[in-house]
Amino acid sequence: QLLARFMPRPADPPHLLRSALEEYAAMHGKHRAGEKTPFHLYHVPRLLQWYPEARVLCIVRDGRDVVLSILRAPWTPHQMIREHCRKWLRAVRYGEWLAQRYPERVRQVRFEELLAQPEAITRQVDAFVGLDFEAQQLVPSGRTDTIPDRERPWKARAEQDFDPSRIGDWARRATPAQSRVMSSMMGPTLRRLGFADAAPVPC
Repeated sequence: QLLARFMPRPADPPHLLRSALEEYAAMHGKHRAGEKTPFHLYHVPRLLQWYPEARVLCIVRDGRDVVLSILRAPWTPHQMIREHCRKWLRAVRYGEWLAQRYPERVRQVRFEELLAQPEAITRQVDAFVGLDFEAQQLVPSGRTDTIPDRERPWKARAEQDFDPSRIGDWARRATPAQSRVMSSMMGPTLRRLGFADAAPVPC
């Protein structure tokens, strides 16, 4: 099916990716597809050039929760906490630059606001991407096959309902040493973005 969709088009990367996304949407009975590879963030200018109709969402989460979440992944060495702090800082700053450069096509969304006000934020996102809000968007699918078994230990909550208790989860799970490193590296940006308790942690 993918080959049949791609063959009439120019043999180049933009049309191959478009064909793959369209075929994926068709397989699931949808009219549009989304793509969420995190590091595509750094290719947004090219993607917007390829797809003028595209809309980009940058979801910004408290960097401390992001770093601790990544550290739970089995392939992540725990001594890389500083590297993950740097990656979060770079991604946030680049996302801000994209939103300023492409204000009509790139939107930043706070993860914490989505958890606290799921309907309001989802309505805003729907309006931005040109979709009608449907109440079913706020209801967990009930499926258990959306996450591979090997990733389930740290992604299982993605199949559950919105849980505001996840906001600031780092404060319950971070060790004092982790808090010191994260505050020293990400504190100024966290404070600028309005995240709570981002003051330096005493040694």
